[in-house]
Amino acid sequence: MNILLLSSDFYLPYRVLRCAAALGHKVYVLGGGSARRLARSRYCAAYVEIEGGSVESLSLEQLAAVIGQTVSRFEIGMVLPSNHETTRLLVMLKGKLTVAIYPLPDFEKFNILNDKYSFGALCQSLGIAHPHTVLMENVTDIRQALARGELALPFVVKPVDLDAARGVKFIRNEDECRQLSEINYAPILVQAFIVGTDLDATIFMKDGSAVIRQSYYREPKGIVFDQNFALMNQCAAILEALEVDGVFNFDARLETKTGNIYLIECNPRFFHSMDYAMIAGINYVEAGIGAVSTRRTPTTSLDSPIARPRRILWQLALGLRPSELDKRILKHFLADPIPILLYDSLHRVRNWWRKLFSNHRLVFKSRRVKPTNL
Repeated sequence: MNILLLSSDFYLPYRVLRCAAALGHKVYVLGGGSARRLARSRYCAAYVEIEGGSVESLSLEQLAAVIGQTVSRFEIGMVLPSNHETTRLLVMLKGKLTVAIYPLPDFEKFNILNDKYSFGALCQSLGIAHPHTVLMENVTDIRQALARGELALPFVVKPVDLDAARGVKFIRNEDECRQLSEINYAPILVQAFIVGTDLDATIFMKDGSAVIRQSYYREPKGIVFDQNFALMNQCAAILEALEVDGVFNFDARLETKTGNIYLIECNPRFFHSMDYAMIAGINYVEAGIGAVSTRRTPTTSLDSPIARPRRILWQLALGLRPSELDKRILKHFLADPIPILLYDSLHRVRNWWRKLFSNHRLVFKSRRVKPTNL
């Protein structure tokens, strides 16, 4: 089957691209901006640049027309979202395209889950633990609430609907309160900070039921997929109450003092560890296409986590023998190393320059890939 990947970025969309290509499908990319770096991947059948250079620059009607043209041109069988922005756009286009779309919730339920404040209200209504959360209009309100003793340290501030930790700041003491002056968004979600460790869970929903339940956590050696039934059941209960379809990734915290699990937020989209999940045994692109109907859960032991390629290569340099899992990981990443290496190199250079010239606004432009035009 030919698949069309709608993209406005590189890092997460690249993982979706690899998971789709691993099934033997030809993947075509429609996008703009940094998504053009996907054209460097050997698994990108063709890259189509959106006029104007961004999927967000088009109206819904224009985007639907461009998708329709691309679908006809390449005989596309399904359209996939790839990140926060493109998932929202395809949710809004449900019922307006003639081609199949990866399973997604409707617009109202997407917003309930995607908005961090409304997600907290949903948890509260279902009796599921969630950190105490308030919504503030601006930084002045936060400072006044601190002065009146209505807010207690530590806490976290974040926007209600951005992803990838954009805008998130941890305020653990009075010195870190100076970071509040850097906030440039409104409203501001202020959330109690749970002292503990991070947990994650991913649920795939089909016909309103949790078909796949998966939990995992990160430790120094890599990512460990386990079976945290308490966490998975809480996440599934939320989604089944809404009767939604699609893939949903949850962030949670395990409180050190009590052992209680607090759900932090839900990301109703693909997630950054989905390629590692595929290596562990679950391909969420495959799930959406309909080939998966069982309740499989990948697991790895703490002694054999899914390590990052850089760590495995370092172990090889030290003369350590790789495991079979390590070999699978290296085979996956070394099959298409150029896009990730270029992205990581550019990312490191950007961070270095930003630290060196933190008071200057710098604009970086990568080499433009010649796209396939409509």
